[in-house]
Amino acid sequence: PGFYEVTAFADGFEDGGGQVEILFDEETSMEFWLEPDNGGGDDYTYLGEFNGHEYYVSNFDATWNEANDNSSDFDYVHLVTISSQEENDFVLEHTGGGLWIGFTDQYDEGNWEWVTGEDVVYTNWDEGEPNNDNGEQHWAYMFETGQWDDRNNIPMRFVYEIGDTKDF
Repeated sequence: PGFYEVTAFADGFEDGGGQVEILFDEETSMEFWLEPDNGGGDDYTYLGEFNGHEYYVSNFDATWNEANDNSSDFDYVHLVTISSQEENDFVLEHTGGGLWIGFTDQYDEGNWEWVTGEDVVYTNWDEGEPNNDNGEQHWAYMFETGQWDDRNNIPMRFVYEIGDTKDF
């Protein structure tokens, strides 16, 4: 296999779209037209930026594991990790709660961990939580009040946080 020459440009497209052309050799090439990025399409709604990270809420339901697994399809994307009351308030204010956050003890019961492996410096458990009801609640959920609960792995909305390379 040889090297490919790739040309990408977006100049002159009023809608923000663009074109990619891949030249395999002098006789073979492929061309792609790119649609503009509208901030997540219909599947996600952009919430805003907090401390240099961008946040998106899903417009569909997924289990915690589905949401976490799907985040690996994108660079620097993960279920939201909350490290302060201010960040918790930001997520609540922009979503109304009722969603998954990136906190789990599914690998070691009682040892709650962020999906990124970062240190746990803040929690906001509701009174009596986490309680691991029936030994089946291993995923963190943010109530409409902003308090957290451990839940069964059922479909619901979730928040993705997008950081940058220095965070990973």
